[in-house]
Amino acid sequence: MVSRSGVARFPGWVLVALMSAGCTSGENELPRQAVSGKVTLDGAPLAKGQIVFSPTAAASVTRTGGPIVDGSYHLAKSEGPVPGPYTVIISAGSTIEGDPDDPAKKVTPTPDPVPAKYNARTTLHVEVKGDGSNVLDFPLTSK
Repeated sequence: MVSRSGVARFPGWVLVALMSAGCTSGENELPRQAVSGKVTLDGAPLAKGQIVFSPTAAASVTRTGGPIVDGSYHLAKSEGPVPGPYTVIISAGSTIEGDPDDPAKKVTPTPDPVPAKYNARTTLHVEVKGDGSNVLDFPLTSK
């Protein structure tokens, strides 16, 4: 229904039905799992970075990830992946060195210390289990 002002008006029961539909997200009902572990590069903890679990099965829709801090990461169950196979992407990102406000100090991007075989061309694959035992460590090497 449209009022004289041109604004749509709906009966109360329609609004309640629409609001109720928004309260039950399919994601909340997924059997997500907590995932945690250590990430090292050449034996040393990765100081900071990002980890992403990207589903390899077409039916899975739970691409998820989080920060790596001091060589550790943790995804709570509410944010974790569902059981199944995943490709893992790990990056420490590139940083900018110098001072963009001072032309005398050259600004140079530094490359990601994590090799492309763990991010842009990742070779990392894991299986997330549905029994809650998902401690997944990643000992990376720069060679």
